[in-house]
This record gives sequence, C-alpha cells and structure tokens, in this order.
Amino acid sequence: INAGTNRFLSDTLANDSSYTFVFRDGLGCTFDTTVYFNCICESEAGSMDMTPIEICAEDTAFAIHLGGQFLEDDDDSLFVLHTLPNDDLGTLLLASKEGVFTFDPDQLEYETTYYISLIVGNSNNNNGVVFNDPCLSVALGTPVTFYENAEAEAGDGSLECDLTATLSAELSFGTGQWEICNAPGQVLIADPGNPITEVKVSDPGTYIFCWRVTVGSCEAVDSVSVFFNEAPPLSIAGDTILCQGTTVELLAEGYFISFEWSTGENTRFINIDEHGRYCVTATDEANCTREACIDIDLSPRPRPVIEGPTGVCENNTVTLTVSEEFVSYE
Repeated sequence: INAGTNRFLSDTLANDSSYTFVFRDGLGCTFDTTVYFNCICESEAGSMDMTPIEICAEDTAFAIHLGGQFLEDDDDSLFVLHTLPNDDLGTLLLASKEGVFTFDPDQLEYETTYYISLIVGNSNNNNGVVFNDPCLSVALGTPVTFYENAEAEAGDGSLECDLTATLSAELSFGTGQWEICNAPGQVLIADPGNPITEVKVSDPGTYIFCWRVTVGSCEAVDSVSVFFNEAPPLSIAGDTILCQGTTVELLAEGYFISFEWSTGENTRFINIDEHGRYCVTATDEANCTREACIDIDLSPRPRPVIEGPTGVCENNTVTLTVSEEFVSYE
C-alpha cells in the first residue's frame, strides 16, 4: 500500500477472477476481504475468410483475415491451426504470428480438415496470447485440408510392331487417368482409369500418352512415348508347282532388311528342289517381323509315248502321235 495515498496497485488480473486483501493492525489482528474481478470483454478477433483451403503437403496455407478485430491495451493476436470448427479450438496444433502454415507430419494427417483462426486475448509477453484469458476471442476458422503430394509414373516408352500396345503406369494412391497428349491418328484407350490398359491406334507413328494422378486438389502428370510401326506386307513370289527333277526359285517380296527361311537360309530368295511348305520370317528397319508361307506341289516328269509306224517308204510321210495330252510340245 502506498503510504502517501493509501492505495494498492496490483499486477494485471485476468478477467472473471478474484483477489483477496488481508489487513493486519499493529497488534497482529487480521481482517481479509475477497473481491470478484469482472469487466466487460472488448477483445474481438474479427472474421476469417471461410473459403475452404485445399492444398498439397508441399504447399503453404495462408490465412486470410477479413478484419473486424479489436485489441485492448494489454492484448495480442495470433493465428492458430486447430481441430474444431467453432470458437472452441479443440486441440491447438500449430501457431503463427503471420498466419502461414505448412504441413507438419508430426502434428497433422492427410485428408483431415483442420481450421485456421485468429485469436485475440491478453498478451503472454512473448508474441502470443494467454489461452485461458476469459476474454479470449476466437474467429470462426477457415477450413484447411492437406493432401499427400501426387506422384505419377507412366512407365517406359516402347516400339510396337502393330497398331496395339499396353500402357503400364503405377498408382500407389489417389486416382489416375490416361490422356492423349499427342497423336497422328485416332486412338482408342480401352480403360482410361486403369493404370494398365490396352490402346489401339489407326495409323503408324509416334503417340504420346499422359498419365495424370489426382489426390484431392493435388495433381501430377507423367508421359510415355509409344512408336507404332506397322510392318510392311510380306509375300512369297514363285511357282507353286515343282516339276520333278527341276528347281523353283522363291522370292520374299517386301521392304525388309533381313530374312530367315524355314530351310535355314537367310537371303531374299532361295531355290528349292523338293515339294512341301516353305516359310520366311522378314525383319524391317524397326526390328519388326512378318511371316509368310507358300505350299509347293510336285508335278511328275512327263513320260510321253510316241505311237506310229516305225518305218517309212521313200517319198512318203507318216504320222506320229503322243499317247497322252500335254500342255506344249516341241
């Protein structure tokens, strides 16, 4: 007590609390009185933008305060990230003077909605507030949800020797979708939402397919290039009838660079002297192959029999005939 004024000045008292005065006289007698302290709360946190924030774990959530706050002389303000959507904070997880929050895996979980609020109350003299201040004001929180960073892996590129291919992506979480990023022809994707799916194209060429993975509001895209090389047609030219005792030349026709016959030969043409089936596998510049086969029938050697007189008189003629009919005679 100030002896000159008989007045007592206490430390700062929290609102809605009490204090007790104890009086003692010179004889040691005491008297105490308890006073309940309650004043009108004027602290006001104002309002937050209530537009939900959905971001990836690698991004930053920025609080948007719309104003309306009022701080008493001994007040301070602080942005907090908490678990409940009303002015009851629930569990307070993170705090920020500037209202900037990043994902903390030790405190937060993916795909769980939290709330960012501005709070105003008695200062704790350390850039924060006294959370048990009876006049603590809490702005209704902005919903914020963090999503795990999306990952996209479209697989390896390939060279196809016809107009079909199998796309093979990876999907650990989230949802995926195949998209056509570049195509010189028409494309049919059998199941765009399946990481492993078949595609068919109308024309040869290089096609680029994109695999887009979505996790909440997070996306990742990877692409894969597929070259469709429809091998040129392959045919075998040559007689299909082999005359007994002769040979037939078989020729592989088409734009190929190497050949392998069922006889073991690897030239464009072969000569055969036996009947049967002959096949050739041809390879083009893109290492794509085609196969063609031909069946060779055997025709026995003609054995003509000449019929007619075995003698002729001078100055006379005779007629000689062949007993069987043939295609040509010489």
